[in-house]
Amino acid sequence: MTSVRLHVDAIVALLAASNLAAYVGEAPDDLSTPYVVLYPTPGFPVAESLKAPNSDIVVDFQLTCVGKTAEQALWLHDQARAAVDHVTPTVSGRTCWPIYADELPQPIRRDDQVNPPLFVAISRWSLRSTT
Repeated sequence: MTSVRLHVDAIVALLAASNLAAYVGEAPDDLSTPYVVLYPTPGFPVAESLKAPNSDIVVDFQLTCVGKTAEQALWLHDQARAAVDHVTPTVSGRTCWPIYADELPQPIRRDDQVNPPLFVAISRWSLRSTT
């Protein structure tokens, strides 16, 4: 089985190619907004056939788009969605399917746990690949 990290790196590369600041798991403390935080799952194998029971892998991930205002978070989400929606990334040694949204995005919300408060737009996606 291949490393999930290769898939995560491919997603970050798509966001970076659109000139978006993207981080995995968390953003640095000294970062200015806007930015995208990618929260990937560890991935899971999908048995497509008895000949190659672990040839496919699915990596689900969340994009959390953070802005100073609701409008900035929405703008960033539009940019991030354009960077990944139905885009087929390149993962070395793998054949990927286009990335797709696997559920409706969440409503924009204000995060009062930080000072000053920020706004977040969250959507969830899936990337599947095979050998």
